[in-house]
Amino acid sequence: MPSARDLLRGRPRKELPLHLVVNRELTAAMRQLRVAAGDDTAHTIELLNMAITDLYPQARPGRTEYGRTSEPHLVDKRYVLALERGHHSQLPPPRWLANRAVGDKTLTYGSRVPAWLARAYDHAFGADGYLVDMFVWATAALADHDHDLPRLTRNLPEHIPVGQEYEYLAEPLVSAGDELEPHIHALLLEEAERVRPRLTTPPVEARDWEPSAEDASGNLGEAEEEMPEGIVLAGGSQFVAHWVIHNIGRVPWRDRWLFRVGQGPAEASLASPHLITIPDTDPGGSAELRLPIRAPRRPGTYRACVKMGWPNGVYCFPSTLLGLIVTVIVPPDDLTSPAVDWPVR
Repeated sequence: MPSARDLLRGRPRKELPLHLVVNRELTAAMRQLRVAAGDDTAHTIELLNMAITDLYPQARPGRTEYGRTSEPHLVDKRYVLALERGHHSQLPPPRWLANRAVGDKTLTYGSRVPAWLARAYDHAFGADGYLVDMFVWATAALADHDHDLPRLTRNLPEHIPVGQEYEYLAEPLVSAGDELEPHIHALLLEEAERVRPRLTTPPVEARDWEPSAEDASGNLGEAEEEMPEGIVLAGGSQFVAHWVIHNIGRVPWRDRWLFRVGQGPAEASLASPHLITIPDTDPGGSAELRLPIRAPRRPGTYRACVKMGWPNGVYCFPSTLLGLIVTVIVPPDDLTSPAVDWPVR
């Protein structure tokens, strides 16, 4: 039965692209890392339990409460396989999928993943914080997927005060540290000029702000030489993440924005504007995106994830957890000090 909105629009809702619900994508990554550590399931679970004991000395065998209230405990094969396949303390299907026909229902299965277990997997299998970051992004996305259609409700274009575009874009960077470097300041001024007309001119194609199976985006890595994944920077550095994305689908890109997903506190995450514009791009075309970022001062590995959406916060590709990602490594101060000559004997 088509919805009232579909009837008013005079056409049925298009088939949506479907890959994995967000927590299924998280547990799939957990499984991939575990299996990469060896084919012997018993051995990899032993490694996982060693990590749990190392991180949580109070952990004991046996399960506690399922889901978000779960306390750290040692795990067995049955628990691990059920969680990785989306069967552990199963989440209800997201609201946006509830009224849509899905041929393979197992694609909508997603486990409740406790934070301590994501950290233990990360520690056991050398993910260097990647799974912890995925957990943060998945937690943010679960709230967004409770809407039909999945959407952000925070830091949208409508929240930008007209005439204060630059201040809104710069605020996360300014609050994270010192004054902005000249090239970052200039880039934000340019972006503010692109934002302003979008706020004052109503979009004409709002009725097409729905995900479509004919829409697709590709990244061929053209900007990797300028901004390689895992770049090493001194703490507090300001830099520009650069991507070239291609419209490889059949849907023209209009009125689209790049939204930051799951941004944490400035002292413990990469700071960036909450959103930037995406140029209108026809099928077969490409768009260059530049996102100013400030690294934290504390040593560590940090990642930022951004996703494409419309002005009302609806995700263009809601069935995938990951969008564009930038990874920065901030080494300890003693490794970033100026090099000195070795003494000559």
